[in-house]
Amino acid sequence: MNAPATVACGDLDVSFLVERSRELADRLPKGRHRLLSGMAHLPQLENPAAAVGVIADALVG
Repeated sequence: MNAPATVACGDLDVSFLVERSRELADRLPKGRHRLLSGMAHLPQLENPAAAVGVIADALVG
């Protein structure tokens, strides 16, 4: 995959998932990792505005 991709997770998520999400972003040619402060496994439910912000930033580039 050569398209830009954002991999996001919460900083309160299980540590191995945070590590894996960072590894995934690093392996993608145009990958970007976003760590969402104060959120765990469901940032779209925990803080919808922050999740929408990540999506909007990814779409804008």
